[in-house]
Amino acid sequence: MRAIICTMFNLSPDFDKDDFVENSRSGQAALNPFDDDEERIEAPRIQRAIQDYPIFRREDPNFSAALSYTAEITHIVVTNGVATVATAGNILIRFPTTNPRNSETIDLKSEDKIHSMFQDPLAHHILISMDKSCECIYIGRGPKRCVPRVHTTRLKGHIESVAWNLQDQSEQTTGAILLGLSNGTIVETEVDTQEGMVGIPGLVKKKYVTEVHALSKDPTEQVEPITGIYFHPFPDSTEFKYYVVATTAKRIYQFVGVVTKGKSPVFQDLFVFYEPEKVQFMEIPSDRNSSQLQVWPQGPKATPEAFAWLTGPGVYHGTLEFRPQSRPGDSLFKSKGLLPYSSKDSSASGVLLTEYHYFLLFPDRVEAICVLNNEKVFEDKLNLKSQRDRTFLQMCSDPVYGVAYVYTKFRVFAYTPYKEGRNTWKIYLDLGKYELALSYAEGNQENRNAVLVRQAEHYFSEKRYKDAALTYYQSQLSFEEVVLKFLTAGGK
Repeated sequence: MRAIICTMFNLSPDFDKDDFVENSRSGQAALNPFDDDEERIEAPRIQRAIQDYPIFRREDPNFSAALSYTAEITHIVVTNGVATVATAGNILIRFPTTNPRNSETIDLKSEDKIHSMFQDPLAHHILISMDKSCECIYIGRGPKRCVPRVHTTRLKGHIESVAWNLQDQSEQTTGAILLGLSNGTIVETEVDTQEGMVGIPGLVKKKYVTEVHALSKDPTEQVEPITGIYFHPFPDSTEFKYYVVATTAKRIYQFVGVVTKGKSPVFQDLFVFYEPEKVQFMEIPSDRNSSQLQVWPQGPKATPEAFAWLTGPGVYHGTLEFRPQSRPGDSLFKSKGLLPYSSKDSSASGVLLTEYHYFLLFPDRVEAICVLNNEKVFEDKLNLKSQRDRTFLQMCSDPVYGVAYVYTKFRVFAYTPYKEGRNTWKIYLDLGKYELALSYAEGNQENRNAVLVRQAEHYFSEKRYKDAALTYYQSQLSFEEVVLKFLTAGGK
């Protein structure tokens, strides 16, 4: 111990502990090699003030410039800074979120009600599924591309979910997309408006709508709607290997296989392996008839790293690992777990996944739960005076700008994350993951010093004195404190 102290702190081998203690108390100890008062960097005040702001900020997106609050909102989708709002009477209002006054109105001219509405991540395409008739309406980028509704005779159910093609789509075409239907089937189709063509039966015969998979072919088994569906190519795959995940209210399915580019349907070969007896799924018992699937991150050039599946008991979550050797039947789920709701009296009706949080919607509030330690870090309760506006309907998110939109029948709120990773260093520190804590504390000397001191104390408690000394050396702890700590330990 004495040799370590002398070497690390440049002390004479015959130094006297009592003399050192006395000198340090009188302020006459040797110059502190760890810290120079003139060079010590203090964390800027503005960084400390960040903690005074909530992780998510609720804002008024000023949609009132485009909407009349006398019109009842039924559905909202927002992607790439473009909002499409459906109101009672089947009137659509579409506008950029930065300039709601610059809006366009589309009248669907239908006595039916909208069952569901979907907009691709780049805001080029909209698909609408009608309620009683199961008709499907496609709407392109501009009002002139509004296609008259077409009865989808080959879609024997409502569209409950859409897996958009983030790699092959453009303003004119969706590329091959997958639709999850209420009858438990997965349908592949493509919309192409480049020459006024739409790949929906009854308009153009050259395009296709093909059922590529049924989750169950057992007539005695209850059919469950496909509430979520998503696909993505394997990174750096040279054989067009793709991954598909689909959910129902109680089950989550995974599919891995090779697709056929240049031939329709593209995903037919991928699903061939998965006959009903080979389908792999995980089931979570639930008495609810809905669920929701989210992945992070989303984007044409982004590879998803994590998923969240909203279920009756809670949020089932995990990471995604795209291994080159993955084959049909393999699972990509890693680090799986179930996050129960914070209150047993209510369950969430919606979930959004960010880099650091699960953002949950309840009838009277929203919550944010940290993905690293499953602790609630944000809660905002709905407190509106109007009786007609007391319950959230649903929420959606803009995957490009990372903004969550929550709406009631007459109001819209935007929740924007504000430096949501600000406490990541502290979470990893509390978990004892010091190297990760240091990487996230980079740029803030105060936080970095806190990590180094805690790491050194950990080494010290394990009697790894050399590692402790090296780590203390990088910290801003005073020379006197460090040496006294070692001298005390050496005397035991």
